[in-house]
Amino acid sequence: MVVWQGITSGGTAVPVQVTESGEVVAATNTPVPGPEGPPGPEGPPGQPGQNGQDGKDGKDGDQWIEVNSRLIMPTKNVGISVLLDGSFGGSLTAGNNAIKFEAVDSDSYPASGRAWIGDWNGDPATRNAIYLNTYGVFCRYAGNGNSANQAVAFEGRFGDTRKSVIRHDGNASFSNMLLRLEPDNEAHYVAREDRYDYQGPEIDVKATLVSLLSKVEALEKRVGPTDSVPED
Repeated sequence: MVVWQGITSGGTAVPVQVTESGEVVAATNTPVPGPEGPPGPEGPPGQPGQNGQDGKDGKDGDQWIEVNSRLIMPTKNVGISVLLDGSFGGSLTAGNNAIKFEAVDSDSYPASGRAWIGDWNGDPATRNAIYLNTYGVFCRYAGNGNSANQAVAFEGRFGDTRKSVIRHDGNASFSNMLLRLEPDNEAHYVAREDRYDYQGPEIDVKATLVSLLSKVEALEKRVGPTDSVPED
């Protein structure tokens, strides 16, 4: 744009802006903004904003802290702790005494222990339970569910195949049984890394019974209806 001076009717000179095509843009003393200039350089960073609000508390026990190399516990519920590796005396219970482990160290039971699953000391007529110690395993079926001939006290499996069963009515089912004829003879045992294997004479009960049955059947055929054994 080009700025010119004009004369008013009163003889006063005033600035007049005229475009290159001769068009009057303004006829006042107020400056008219020119075209937008190029962007200026980027200014310095502003001050850091205020900190945001704290997040909500996590669920109790979500975060675990390491007390030492062997013990961890949740940050909230410090009454719970997990012993990663170690030993302790006394007893440990879970589920309102549904499971209980107890260390025993006395003159009668040195360095021993025992465990209960269920209420072993409760009413035998209504409480199923298992009790075990270093001397044996004891299963009690209260009889308030399946009948005794259906309730299983012990079941042995190889993979997913049932191989042996002992029921609470006293009956047992096995695929076979081997009877050691000289179990007290130390010469029949071979030492292994963690046990002794018996390698003495045995009776295969299944094979023996099958053989005896076949002989009885053959004898019955010879006897026939006369109930007498024919002479050879």
